[in-house]
This record gives sequence, C-alpha cells and structure tokens, in this order.
Amino acid sequence: MSVIISDQANSIEFLCSTGEKAILDKDNLNIKKKGRWVYVTNADGFVRTADNYVIKINYREVTSPSVASNDELITALLGYKASSGYTVGDVRITDGTHVLDIESNGSMPVTLQDQTTPTVITKMSILEETTTTTAPVAIGDTVVAVTSVTGITAGKFLTFFDPASIRFMNAEVIGVASLNVTIDRPFDFAYPSGSYVDVSETNLAVAGSLASPIIAGVRNNAGAVPPPGIDLSMDVTRVMFHCIADSACNLTTFGNIAALTNGISLRKRDGDYYNIFNCKSNGELKEIMYDLDIMATGTVGQGEDGFFGRLTFAGQNKMGVTVRLAINEDLELFIQDDLTDLTYFGITVEGSIVRP
Repeated sequence: MSVIISDQANSIEFLCSTGEKAILDKDNLNIKKKGRWVYVTNADGFVRTADNYVIKINYREVTSPSVASNDELITALLGYKASSGYTVGDVRITDGTHVLDIESNGSMPVTLQDQTTPTVITKMSILEETTTTTAPVAIGDTVVAVTSVTGITAGKFLTFFDPASIRFMNAEVIGVASLNVTIDRPFDFAYPSGSYVDVSETNLAVAGSLASPIIAGVRNNAGAVPPPGIDLSMDVTRVMFHCIADSACNLTTFGNIAALTNGISLRKRDGDYYNIFNCKSNGELKEIMYDLDIMATGTVGQGEDGFFGRLTFAGQNKMGVTVRLAINEDLELFIQDDLTDLTYFGITVEGSIVRP
C-alpha cells in the first residue's frame, strides 16, 4: 500500500492506493510515534472507534512527500499543520514550517531583546542664548570657534546640532578664550561650520512663579530661535533628580526649603500639553518614584545635604511605557516657585533615539 499526503487549506488529506481517503482537520491534529508506526488522529486518544478515526502509517508507505524516516514524516505533518496559521486576535501567524505555541491565556510567547539605537543621557536645561560655529571641527576636537560667546561661561551646557546630518551632541563648557570655547568631551562627529550651538543652564535652582514659570526642557530650545527643534525622535525611559542643599532635608520640605506653594510640574509638549506630575515636597517626590534617597552631611559616604531620586517610566515592573518625544516635541519642567535657596537642583534624562 502506498499513501499520498497532501496539504489542504484547513486540513490534511491521506489518499491510499486502495482508494481509501481520510481528511483530518489541521487545528485538531494529534500525532504519536510508537515503534515503527506513526499514528495520526483528530481526537485526544489514539484508539480507533466509530467516532474517532486513527491513521496508522509507516514512512516507507508514503509516496509523497518524500521522507526518509518516521521523524521526517512527523516533521512534514507538523509543517502542514503550521501552514494553516494561527489567529491571535486579528493577527494570523504562520511560517509554513514551525508550530507556534500559544500560552494558555491566549498570549504569544516572546523573546525580549535590547534595542541597539543610540542612547541619550542628557540634562534638562533652561535655554539662554544661541549661536553658530564659525569653523568645522574634527572628531576628537575639544575646542570650537563660535560666532558669539555671549552667555558662554564655564559650567554652561551646550548643544551642538547639524541639521544636514541630524547629529547633535551635548557638552559642558570648561573655558572661553576670545571666540574659542573649550568643552569637557571630544566631538564625536565632524560638525561643519554654521552648526547651531544652544547655550543653556542646567542648575534649575531658579526663581519661578505661578504667573511667570521658568521652563526647562530636554531639547534645549523652545522653537523660538533656530533650530526649531532637533529633528530626531527619542524615547525617554527615566528621569533622575539631584538636589544639593546647605542644611538638613526631610520629607516635609523641598530640598531643605519650605514645601513649595505651586510646585514643579513635568509635562510633555506635543502641540497640545500633557501633564505628568506636580510635586511640592520631598515626600511627594518619594510618592511618585519611591527611589528617592535623602542625603545628610554627617552620613558616611554621602557628605552633603540634599536628595537623589529616580523616576522610571519603561519596564513592565515600572510604568510599562516610555515618553516618546517626536520632532518638535519636548519634555518640560515648569518651575513655579523660588528655588534659589537651594545650592543645586538638576534633572538628568535617560532614553534612546528612535530609528525608523
């Protein structure tokens, strides 16, 4: 006896040389190998009854497809079964060869893999001035010539941006000599003459008010001066808080000053606005991030009063989301009280560039 096995849309057909034909449904196909036989059925058990059709076959009997063993026969049958695909929600999945196992709750098994897009670790800052480069720089340079050094002093935060290549870089100013600025890290790209340079302040211990808030951003420009925005999208996964004070802090204060009246407010600007949080005290900051550590001068290994905090958006054990900043969008901090009695207040933003 010879058998031809053929793949149908939703079933598998077994045609014997004797003329007997059996058609088994793919979705309910069960296969078992025992001894020199392969058993195939649509039921849970492999006992043939009036209601349970069981095919008993050996690979030597199979004329088509060509198989060299019972294991190859089983592989071929599983391939036929997989070719019908699986529907999960509105998505149908198949590769014609492998069987996709679905979890008991209907979810798909996944393998998590880290991204390989460029990381971004930068500081929120307050834009103060903008200028341009007057000469190209080479990779590895640490000195750059600019059109104007107005507002550029040691400690200021610079953003270099070339709109042609859509490359940007942040650096801190070490020194200024005439129109030449020395930065604290080597250039990682050959920025051409005419590249934009934004000058910003990263110490957010400034005097804001509810009527006139001071706004710090990630992109370092508000769109009012060129460039209108670094033309890249990024995903913000975490924001880190750093506060230095000159006296002890506790959960009722903000840093070491009295709890704020109006608070610091984080929002996303994307044409519309989306408020993320408002906090007025160290205790309220701890409520939203938990990972907030109040530092004390007399504590070994700390040496200063203040706090460090970590608010993480991404990760299934956190909020499970990222804050995506598309082109011309920004993450902004509204400073609505006078924070000048703090020695330092800064926020570091972590994330990655979004590649198409």
